[in-house]
Amino acid sequence: MVDIVRQAIEKGEICISNISFDKLRSVAGINRELRDHLDRGKKIPDSCDELDQYLYSYGLMVKKQWQHFLQGIAIPEGAVRILDYGCGQGLAGIMLFDVLGRAFINRVKSVVLIEPSAVALGRAVDVLKVYLGKRPIDDLQMRFDELLPENLGSVEGTNNIHLLSNVLDIDSFDHFGLFKKMLAAKGQHSVFAVSHDRNFAGGTERFKQLEESIGEKKYRSGSQSRHRELRNSPSSGATRQG
Repeated sequence: MVDIVRQAIEKGEICISNISFDKLRSVAGINRELRDHLDRGKKIPDSCDELDQYLYSYGLMVKKQWQHFLQGIAIPEGAVRILDYGCGQGLAGIMLFDVLGRAFINRVKSVVLIEPSAVALGRAVDVLKVYLGKRPIDDLQMRFDELLPENLGSVEGTNNIHLLSNVLDIDSFDHFGLFKKMLAAKGQHSVFAVSHDRNFAGGTERFKQLEESIGEKKYRSGSQSRHRELRNSPSSGATRQG
């Protein structure tokens, strides 16, 4: 199976001097006539063609969501560790890097990618390596309910930024269980979640529940949360320290 993004990286056509969301989409945002196979973006991809189709059909939506959410976002000072849940081909991490820039990228010490799709995970790892060089990227090919707290771990003195891009509104996993695993380790945790608005099968209600969970007494030390909307796309962010 040929992945045109990984192939472009190997050839040097995608490199540190030109890597960006737009560059990635210009290379692989191709209409493969597979939109109906993506189940409105929720299908776990099993081919590179489906990854390309997702970039073509939903890439601009993801870009707009994260651009809007990250406007004026306050990132805690110091070293950063990024954990991306259902990372797909790495679009949330790419947008984080593109919007916050090189000064932020230089603070990133490691990344953890969680994704059940092998083809998506492989592309995500290679793309983020272009941004991060030799800094460690742990790839966990598993579903959220399979995760254990020790898979996520924590590094003393490092700010943990948890990304949930267009997954929190899906009702096929125990979101309360995932929150507990995410926040199990002591330290500072920022949870960034974006998704489109829908009021069925879990839907936007999970965003409200996330904010309520972060506000619970056991997580309350230094915690704060905010919620903003972009047309029909809710997004929320929460931070806690303890």
